[in-house]
Amino acid sequence: MTHQLLHPQPLGIFPLPAAYLVVPPVTGAEEVCAVLLDGYVPERVPIALRFYTLALANEKHAAWLALTEDSSLEARYNRFVLQSKPAQYSCLRHELDGELAALLDLVAYTAGIIDAPPAADRLHGEVAGCVLPAHAAYALAHHHPDRAIAALCRAVEEVSPISPLFAAQLLAHLAETYVQYEQMPAALQALRDALAFTSGRGLPDLRAYFALRLGALCQDHANGQETLLHEASVWYEEALRYYTRDHAPEPFAAAHHHLALAYLAMASHENSARLFVERAVWSLHQALTVYAAETHYEYWHSVQSSLTQAQQMLLALSNGHTSSLENGREDLASHGQPAHASCIDTMAVSIL
Repeated sequence: MTHQLLHPQPLGIFPLPAAYLVVPPVTGAEEVCAVLLDGYVPERVPIALRFYTLALANEKHAAWLALTEDSSLEARYNRFVLQSKPAQYSCLRHELDGELAALLDLVAYTAGIIDAPPAADRLHGEVAGCVLPAHAAYALAHHHPDRAIAALCRAVEEVSPISPLFAAQLLAHLAETYVQYEQMPAALQALRDALAFTSGRGLPDLRAYFALRLGALCQDHANGQETLLHEASVWYEEALRYYTRDHAPEPFAAAHHHLALAYLAMASHENSARLFVERAVWSLHQALTVYAAETHYEYWHSVQSSLTQAQQMLLALSNGHTSSLENGREDLASHGQPAHASCIDTMAVSIL
């Protein structure tokens, strides 16, 4: 008889190794899963689930030790997640079946123990959501982007009704695949959908990064379209609801810098231009509280150049020289401004 997992599982929500751990069906497990699915760490957990909170704290060895007295199939699988060794895989592969066997193969594939991800045809829900991104990565490695996109789209469909935060991360993965293959409208929509799934839930750092990334993509592909420039500014402001100078200085500075550039690009109407430029100047000064010539020379130089142009635009507005204002915007577009999305993308590892 095939072993049945407790559902829904908080798979794919938190960073590895927790992303692949399963919660066993002990007393209180359903309540713990509900909290985890919303992106929060429970204040209290049953002793049998202490391994999970240890894994969330990246205490992998302590989490493994917490499972040593548990002989359940879930515990044996979880120990393999925490310490993935080929010999253990060979033994467990003969003992596990159903969804646990598929997850075991996924972990083994991720660890380089086997060469291909497990079949996903008979998988559903959050287990399928875990396995299908591996199929997408495999397809991309073999130059089949259409298959990769199809796998990720199916993963989103499987997960969306039961695990919104997992769906959001799958959508962000899908968006980056679209970007890689220059399908920008689809990429923008995937990130918008990802942000919708994160609204009102935990993991605010995830939402902030998605907002920063979407703002950058909107800005890079606006080509003067005020609608996309306005959307970019909205997402930068959303990111700044979370990023502060104290706890995330580089994302804070990047968001302010690119927000300023969006404001300056929107300074196209005489009755609102001053407001946009003044906001831009304020954001540039905020960026300079982080960027210094000694520590972030290229970013510092770029912000200083933007600030000089913004001040020239303010002077032109004060003197009623709207043609000079237009020249200032053109200078911003042509003199050394970074590609917004690529700058944001380089921060992904440090942000998340």
